[in-house]
Amino acid sequence: MELKERASALGDHALLHDQQIRMHRRRAIKFADVQAEVFQDTLTERAVPTYTGNIEEWSGLVCDSLYDAASGSKSAQPVNLQSAANNRWSAALRRGNSREIWKAIDWAGDTTGGCRDSADRPTDGDFKQHFEELLGSMDYTLETDAVTSDVSIPILDDQITPMEVDQCIRSLKTDKSAGPDGIAPGLFRLLPAEWVVLVASILNTVFISGTYPPSWCFAKLCVLFKKGNRRLCENYRGISIMNSLAKLYDMVLCRQLTLWFSPFREQAGSQRN
Repeated sequence: MELKERASALGDHALLHDQQIRMHRRRAIKFADVQAEVFQDTLTERAVPTYTGNIEEWSGLVCDSLYDAASGSKSAQPVNLQSAANNRWSAALRRGNSREIWKAIDWAGDTTGGCRDSADRPTDGDFKQHFEELLGSMDYTLETDAVTSDVSIPILDDQITPMEVDQCIRSLKTDKSAGPDGIAPGLFRLLPAEWVVLVASILNTVFISGTYPPSWCFAKLCVLFKKGNRRLCENYRGISIMNSLAKLYDMVLCRQLTLWFSPFREQAGSQRN
């Protein structure tokens, strides 16, 4: 109990001991650790989860199935702690980028990735307060008076097809980190056809019903040091890593918006082609 209170004083990590919150954050499974054939065979033999009338529960069942299949297909590889600590340094040497190599070496000659004593950086509580002040209050009132549902916009209001989902899945990179669900985005590239159709059905249900699963609102927040004083929170860049299903949903919507939007010439600087 004392350890939990001490952890709570440093931030919100103690909440992860609660059953309701712990289910939103699992140990990540890397794409490189999964045997593709075993993963696909496991999913093929498993019954596809059906819609239960609750989108949060349905998407949770799908994530649980993917996570269990990935866990059961992990390849057994011995972990070398020393080599793991030097992964970043070794990768920089292999790439041969002198600028990256010098950035990987600090003034003390440390090549283990810049790991330092926690006393040299802000506490979790400091980061929590910093991002709350930076992002502002979450208390707001949604104005719905001007919102109508009797307007249909081509492309934007079209149903999400399995082909669209498959195209977005193929653009996912296999080396990206997993969100709180523990499922690496690259694992979706190994899905059998019937599971791609299932994912398309989930995204369509979210889109048509307008009900966003609460678990998709959770994200892992990582901080990367930029420059300056390491004790100041503003010298760190925050990066949110969201659930893979939520990321895929955003990619599909972004693709539809890109197809629909035709910018003027002076607005096309950030557009393709």
